[in-house]
Amino acid sequence: MNRKLFATVAAAAFTAPAVAGGPSAGIALFDEMIPFFGPGITDFSTPGIGDFYADMGLTISSNETLWLGNGVSQGDAGNFDIEGTNGPAFLSLWATDPGGTVTFTFDGPVNFLVDLIHTSIAGTADVVCTVTTLRDGLIVDHEIIQIAHVPGDPDGIPFFRQWNNADTFHFQLAPTSKRVLAFDYIEWQHLTCGIADLNNDGRLNFLDVSAYLAEYGNGCN
Repeated sequence: MNRKLFATVAAAAFTAPAVAGGPSAGIALFDEMIPFFGPGITDFSTPGIGDFYADMGLTISSNETLWLGNGVSQGDAGNFDIEGTNGPAFLSLWATDPGGTVTFTFDGPVNFLVDLIHTSIAGTADVVCTVTTLRDGLIVDHEIIQIAHVPGDPDGIPFFRQWNNADTFHFQLAPTSKRVLAFDYIEWQHLTCGIADLNNDGRLNFLDVSAYLAEYGNGCN
């Protein structure tokens, strides 16, 4: 490792934001999928479906077929009574036994924002969803989301959530919730810091300076 690289690391540790180096971003609305597959039950394990967004670094998998809804304004296939907040289409996860799951896997660590829409179309209980985020196979965060059912509430209430610095986002809908959870809008930002990110954690900080000093002390040049 040379002095020029050390200067890059050191400068970044003092001046760079948490996510640096011009990270790339992506957005999935699911409206893009309707012209190709149409609304209805869709098997995301099928080649071309689960990797529809692969060129953007995202693949989608599930333990069951998911419903690709087209929204109320486009005919409301499946009678979900949902209209997406960022375009009408959405991806729907059912509360089946032992619990429907959907996993969003990226080709590297990202910050991840999702608009979850819940609906009482299948029952009147609360929505209960377990969210597990991982990076390189290790758990980063584990959270139980409970969205209370309010008698008489309209279907299609958005519920935004963001998780950071992970490459896998696993959602499991509790079978007892007897409701539907829809993914309307997903936005992600890749954490790319370049060669100065010596510990490869997606951030430029004093840990990278320490990593440089350790390698320098070991005679790495």
